Order: sequence, then structure tokens, then C-alpha cells
Amino acid sequence: MTQLSVIVIVVGDTVTPFCGTDELRECIASLGKQINSPSMEIIVPHHAGIRGIELLQDQYPGVVFIDAEHLGFRSRKGWSREHHDELRTRGVLAARGEIIAFLEDHTRPAEDWSSCVMSAHSNFPFAGIGGAIENGTNRLLNWAVYFCDLGRYQNPLEMAESPFASIVNISYKRSSLNKIHEVWEQKFDETAVNSTLIARGEKIALSPDIVVYTHRQNLSLGIALKEFFIWGRSYARNRSISLKWTKRLFLVAFSVFLPFLMLWRMIRRVGQKKRNVREFIKTTPVLLSETISWSLGEMFGYIFS
Repeated sequence: MTQLSVIVIVVGDTVTPFCGTDELRECIASLGKQINSPSMEIIVPHHAGIRGIELLQDQYPGVVFIDAEHLGFRSRKGWSREHHDELRTRGVLAARGEIIAFLEDHTRPAEDWSSCVMSAHSNFPFAGIGGAIENGTNRLLNWAVYFCDLGRYQNPLEMAESPFASIVNISYKRSSLNKIHEVWEQKFDETAVNSTLIARGEKIALSPDIVVYTHRQNLSLGIALKEFFIWGRSYARNRSISLKWTKRLFLVAFSVFLPFLMLWRMIRRVGQKKRNVREFIKTTPVLLSETISWSLGEMFGYIFS
């Protein structure tokens, strides 16, 4: 019986649909080196345009690769991230494990990651448990992207209930997901899933022991800024579904101040964690450009949704 299903999504195709599989290969290799691993399956739902999938299938015959085109997946366009949510749904539908975990291709799970996932779910009644995310590439741009996107998940974390957790490193009890299948059966958006679970009396938590390291390869400033624009636009589109036009108009105007608010939140977070302060200071100019790009994306999302 499969205990743990690990769904790995290739997110390098956010800017271009024809990205490669170098990061995915390293992620799969890391999963194959787990210590005291439970019975585990690895599932990679992917778009057909990704280069090198066939070679990986030959190299890792035990991994389940799901070509989204064969599942009626709508045509892939560049400059988007919404299709990642649909791919995650494909992965969940194919999963057989009691626990269903999500990773992204740029992550390298610690060697005890899978055993810590299972231990946390065995010892705690939480429906979903997110883990720590650390930067694994000591490069200025990588630090900047990390602080702006994932810095709140840097250790130290407390093993405690949390209103949020990142899809980059999170796992759920299958029984809990089955209760809310209508929320994720079309697209698996972790914000909607987590908020629905909490609204129904279940709990989400963060664990400092479930650790992954992010290794963004071949990252350029241009790609990073495009990604933050896309992420901001997507965030605004999702919010706009339930917002009146007056609220959207206010948020468009507030977008001018958003870069400074985001930067202040990052400063406060780094001060609380008291780690990698020097790296944060060095990246401040890049961080400001990233927050501006995100804010422009939000503005476009509110205007054109």
C-alpha cells in the first residue's frame, strides 16, 4: 500500500512553455535518496511542451509522468501560472497514497523529508502540514527571489497551527482532501483548499522539520521580474472574483504603495528570524524591483479581470 504520494510540478514554464527538465531531474534524484523512506510514489503531471521529459521517463521508469494533453488539458500559453493548479489536480486524481504531498521542481527535499512528513501526520491531527523552505543557492538574485517569494517559510518555524502554508512544500491527509473534492477537482489552489479546510473545522500547520531547499538554476533578473508580474496578476485575478468594482478600484490605486508595504513586511520578517540579515541587505535594490513588478501585475489583474 502506498503511504506517500509526492506530486512534483514543473514551474519553470511560467514565462515560457518550453522550459527544460534539469531542475526536475535533481528533485527526483533527491527524492530517490530519502532515508527511512515510507512506501512512496512520485507523480509528475506536465505540459507536453516541456523539453526532456522522454529522457527522464527512461531514466526513472518508476516515476509516474502524466502528459496533460492526454487528459483533455487545454492549450498551454506562455506568461501564466494558472495551469499549475490544474496540473496539481491531475496529480491528486492519480495519487494512491494516504498522504499527498506537493513539491516544485526547483526544490531539493532534505534526506529525511519524507519520513518527517509521515511522522508529522502520524503524530498530529492536522489536515495539512507545510514545511520549511530554505534557499540553497548562494547567489544574489536567488536570495532576492527567495526573500520576496518564500522568506516567511525560512526556519525557525514553530510546529504549530498556521493560517497559511506554501504549495512549494506541503502535504495533506487524503481523507481531508476527499471531504472537499469540489474545491480542487478543477484546479488545486492551496489558498482555496486551506481556507476551506479551516472553515470546516480542520487545521493547517507548519513544521520546522519538513525541510526543502530551493535551487533556481539559470535564473536571470528578466525572468524573475516577469515571474513576479505574472504571480501578482494571477493573485489579483483570483481575488477579483469575489470583489465589488469599488474595492477593485481602491486596490488599483493602492498598488502604488504596495512595493513599500511588501518590503517592510520582509524587513520585519528577517528581523524576527534573525537569519541571513547580511544577504537580505545586499539584495534590497533587487527586492524593490521585484515588489514593483508584482505590484504592476496586481494592478493589471484588478483592471483587466
